[in-house]
Amino acid sequence: MSRRIRPANRVRILLLLLLLIGLSLSSPASAAPTWEEYGIPAGGRFYFAGGLSPDLASVSVYFPAGTAVRPDAPLLPLLASRVFLGPEGLDAGGLLDADLAAIGWKRRVRCDLDGAGVFLAGPKRSLEPVLGRVLRRLESAEPITQDDLDRAWSSLEADWERWSRAPEVNLRADMARRHYGEHPYAVDLGRRRPESAARPDLEALRAFVGERYQAGAMQLLVAGDLEPAALLDRWQDRLDALPGRILLVPESTGEVGGGGEFRHAADGRNLMLLQFPVPAGDVDAAASTAVLAGVLRMYMKEELPRAGLAWTASAWYDYTAMGPQPLEVRVRDFPGERGEEVKTMLLRIFERIAAEDFSEYKVITAKDILFQQMDVAAGRGEGPRDSDVNTLLSWGQQVLRHGLHFRRWRVPFERSLLATSKEDVADAARRYLDLERATLGLLIEE
Repeated sequence: MSRRIRPANRVRILLLLLLLIGLSLSSPASAAPTWEEYGIPAGGRFYFAGGLSPDLASVSVYFPAGTAVRPDAPLLPLLASRVFLGPEGLDAGGLLDADLAAIGWKRRVRCDLDGAGVFLAGPKRSLEPVLGRVLRRLESAEPITQDDLDRAWSSLEADWERWSRAPEVNLRADMARRHYGEHPYAVDLGRRRPESAARPDLEALRAFVGERYQAGAMQLLVAGDLEPAALLDRWQDRLDALPGRILLVPESTGEVGGGGEFRHAADGRNLMLLQFPVPAGDVDAAASTAVLAGVLRMYMKEELPRAGLAWTASAWYDYTAMGPQPLEVRVRDFPGERGEEVKTMLLRIFERIAAEDFSEYKVITAKDILFQQMDVAAGRGEGPRDSDVNTLLSWGQQVLRHGLHFRRWRVPFERSLLATSKEDVADAARRYLDLERATLGLLIEE
């Protein structure tokens, strides 16, 4: 149930609205990409974004096919995202990594708790052939072969091997297990090879891809220096003819555990991670925690560098998914021998926020940043500023993750965000910023 807006908060809400209006009037209208959204009869949703990156384009697809979907077989989603586009060569319409490289395109696959995606980007001259290949895969999927499974398995094993040599990945793997226990999907969150990593059966993989990787479940984003309405006109008949069925997005509403300390040797940069458990599935808690993260971030960026303790400090809470997500505090590049001083400084900041010893301006600023982030992901804010492949890929993932998960509760979240007061932020700090319940991860150069 949403909170009622207290009379004392109405002035604050008015101030926030005036600030947002002022920012929107002062921002150039051309900053936002041109945008078209289109829902197809099968149930999927398509986004076309123009006015971005004059030389590059991207095609991004995202499905409700994360590891929470199959906690009994978490390797199926990890493999499915690798076989989705099929194995045949470019001349036959396929998109192997080598074929993508030949035309200057790059592919990224991502599977996490809440969803799975394939993100493609490269020179805009190849945009429509690449889009055509993605749609051909949805129109009449080629059967997955044993060779496809073998190739995907080799790719996953190579990732496990690469991740095993990354200190931060290993640290996060330990922390993920503390938060999510031995639930199998913690394997993906930690990117660590599971103790029992049996290769799934080919028929099980075929069934999973057939159920989850279909147009009715898909979010698709096409972005670049293009005219969205014209592109949609050219492809609309084909989009409307895609077969598929609406697939409900799974809810991952388990509780996040916490407590414990993990320490690994650093590879040159010291890192401190603090993860605080936050209850899942509560819109009001998500809004106040997201604002709390913003206020924390401002304090940390001001006070830790001033004290000579760190140059990079931040806080983040993923409000886009109502499943279990910890509030994370990150401090990088601090002197290893001063780790206890960093913890002490953080504790003082936590206590100040819990005691409401912070300005109303910080709350308004944190809210403004959140509204800007939501607008960017909905096509109403600025597009990616850097014109490079990796930026386009990351932006595409952000847009589609918001579209798949966050759009369902965006309205009540915005309402709760507007109503969140300084007192609510302080209350969230008192509830969640408890070092005894936190999971602490340390990378220290030795």
